[in-house]
Amino acid sequence: MAFHSLSLLQRKMFLRGGSALIRSSGAYKAPSTSHGALRSRTTLAAKTGPPIPSGVLKKWYEIFAKSNAMYMTWIVAGVLATELIYGKATDFVWASVNRGRTFDTVDWTKFKTEEEEEEEVEEEDEEEEEEE
Repeated sequence: MAFHSLSLLQRKMFLRGGSALIRSSGAYKAPSTSHGALRSRTTLAAKTGPPIPSGVLKKWYEIFAKSNAMYMTWIVAGVLATELIYGKATDFVWASVNRGRTFDTVDWTKFKTEEEEEEEVEEEDEEEEEEE
């Protein structure tokens, strides 16, 4: 194909070093890459199809996406569910990392003094006397 048969836009793209489009048999195609990496990625994506089956997507659309109210309900429910799961997971991780360092998880029997033990014994003796 001769340079003079290209349109003005195609000539500018070609001269600027951009991705020149080459016309062949009525369709435009991009020039091939040296290693074929771009071509293999696009071919692979075309063969695999969508990750979610079309029947599932159609059913989801019929239930949730046909009206704004249902779509907003879907969004709010998704946010709440995500927050619940994320909150529980981060609380679990934080509690496991800080085990023994928080008020609830400290073993307070290690910190008893003799005075506290005497007070507990006296309280138990008083409770026994009251019961009798």
